Amino acid sequence: MDKNQTLKLAKQGDPAAISALINHSLKPKGITAKAALNGSCLQIMLEASGTPNQQLLVAFISKGMNNLSIDSIKKVKVFGRRKGEDFPAWSEELEVINENTQPDSDPASNLPSSKFLQKQKDKNLKQKESNLEYDYVGLASRIVAWLFDSILVIQLFNDILLITIVSPFLSSNENSIDVTTFRQLFTIYRYLIFGWLYFAFMESSPLQGTLGKAIIGVRVVDMQGRRISFLKATGRYFGKIFLMIFTLYVSCLVVAFTKKRQALHDMLIGSLVIRRKS
Repeated sequence: MDKNQTLKLAKQGDPAAISALINHSLKPKGITAKAALNGSCLQIMLEASGTPNQQLLVAFISKGMNNLSIDSIKKVKVFGRRKGEDFPAWSEELEVINENTQPDSDPASNLPSSKFLQKQKDKNLKQKESNLEYDYVGLASRIVAWLFDSILVIQLFNDILLITIVSPFLSSNENSIDVTTFRQLFTIYRYLIFGWLYFAFMESSPLQGTLGKAIIGVRVVDMQGRRISFLKATGRYFGKIFLMIFTLYVSCLVVAFTKKRQALHDMLIGSLVIRRKS
């Protein structure tokens, strides 16, 4: 398909043609675009090896869509994310204003001026948070996931361990170790070793959360929506344990009062607990 035919289809609201026009200009810069229609709203996903430049690209898309003057499209949602990530690092919603332009002008031919960039940035700054495609998870959902992990997973594992390994050991070594001391050591093992390995491995895995979190459909991500590392998940777990002890659980209750529903341990290592919008 030649460029003129692509431009004609784009002006008719064809998402594939719109994607082609955008890619014609942005692919040499390492950015790819995919467009899809949802009623009168056009959704455009921009992907790059690094986080795409929000200010520049939103302004570019806005100017190009206004030049196309597509009557059937009233709004445009633009998303930017790194390649391979599930969640966008940012998103903005634009109102399409149809302008009187030359019929053969190419919306992908020129990037906008710095004056236009600043104007567009000021216009869309307040919409940045409201248009995210996921919700921050509150205290109630976190408690449900924690109860499942604590009771059905950790407790079950430790009961099996006690029955199959520990009880026979104590029976054959009754005088070798004090039972009370053993219970104290076992409690330390339970929370500082098994609990750490369970939470750190699960939250840094492709599942991005424990079994309890997976059941209620939530994930742990960093501030850019990416999977956290094992090291960061380790810091999150021990930060949670020690902060809960020293603040008497106040560190977790602050979830109800923070904008992004973060506990103190989330703020400490830079993590979010999120759920996709239904």
